[in-house]
Amino acid sequence: MTTTSAILGPQTGPDTSRARAWIQVDAGQLSSNLAGLRAHLDGVGHADVGILPMVKADAYGLGAETAVETLLDSAQGRMGLVGWGVATVDEGLQVLRTLARSTHGVDAPAAGPNPRVQVFSPLTPEEAIRGWAAGLHLSLSDLDVLELEAAPSDGTPRRSPRVFDVEVDTGMGRAGLPAADAAVWADRILERMEQDPSLRWDGVFTHLHSADEDDEAQARSSVAAQLARFSAVRDVLASRVQDRGHPPLRWHVGNSAGVVRFPDLVGPGMGLVRPGISLYGGGIAAWLYNPRPVISVYARVTRVVDAPPGTTLGYGSTHRATGHEQWATLAIGYGDGLPRALSGRGAAILHGQRVPVAGRISMDMTVVEASGLPRGLLRVGDFACLLGTSGNATLTLPEIARHAGTIEYEILTGWTARLPRLWVRPDGALPDPSSH
Repeated sequence: MTTTSAILGPQTGPDTSRARAWIQVDAGQLSSNLAGLRAHLDGVGHADVGILPMVKADAYGLGAETAVETLLDSAQGRMGLVGWGVATVDEGLQVLRTLARSTHGVDAPAAGPNPRVQVFSPLTPEEAIRGWAAGLHLSLSDLDVLELEAAPSDGTPRRSPRVFDVEVDTGMGRAGLPAADAAVWADRILERMEQDPSLRWDGVFTHLHSADEDDEAQARSSVAAQLARFSAVRDVLASRVQDRGHPPLRWHVGNSAGVVRFPDLVGPGMGLVRPGISLYGGGIAAWLYNPRPVISVYARVTRVVDAPPGTTLGYGSTHRATGHEQWATLAIGYGDGLPRALSGRGAAILHGQRVPVAGRISMDMTVVEASGLPRGLLRVGDFACLLGTSGNATLTLPEIARHAGTIEYEILTGWTARLPRLWVRPDGALPDPSSH
């Protein structure tokens, strides 16, 4: 399910009159992060390396349609965008429709070659058939896919060419062909291509599994080991494709952490990088390129009560008032994607002040202990900030992930479709709703 998005014009805020909770997405910050990554690549000597943004999982929870449109509009041919990355065929089809609408004003892709929209997950035969028929760029982890001849069951004709990259497993273990057997599978691919001219082998890639580890030495050692395996595969493939007259392959390795943290290892000879979470404001803030936060999360106050000493709160009565406390119920819960693990350890911002989560987070509601706010200030209808900055207080993505015992990726992608995504254009202004 994709999320509901709306783009807000200049000097206008979202219509929050009926919103219980929502996510604000700053299109200007997203564009800035893309420009910052481009500048970083140029600055470390990789001006010729293209950028393929990962927009899988609904653009990490932001809303893929508007994220693609924003990145496309901000790039304007200057950022070196070379395609888009997704995880499923359905995600790829959505991106193709978005690109067609942005370029041609229609929902269906134009006849002829499609933009590069690459599916990076292994696919079942049925998915591969459907993906190729739509003109998607597939990633192979199973050579049996090359034997597929059938058109989709809905009668859609087989599309030509059928473009693919090969993923090489250099240590991640979840997908890809084994690095040690490169000579065997390379010959099989090339032989199959000679039998079926509709197949087109475009590139080879691997995925770094520890480029974002905190331990600098450990991360560098891990990346170097994977790249050594990948380099050996590259040597084998280069000679074989040249011997058979095949065009040179495109090589890519760099995810967000890899290309930013270890450009000396990841960059040389690579055709593109595949940034994901860094575009959306997280993941690599400790290193050279510092992405800016892109989203904020807000929820409305639906109840304010004074709780006498001894009053219990929430499932399991895990919170008991130790004195006269002021409790505020917020219209957000784990059904909206607020991690239940933040029960008793998370926080919200009300009127510019951090207040702790009290008791267990419910599916639809969260209660905060707001005794630090003056009585009478807090009213039903006010907004609390669950992620972002309000007044002088900030709740960051890394902090929330740490308190929830998880990673930033899960926090970003965990917000459900029940929260509308309200995008602010670069020339727009959004009043801080928590001050209402």
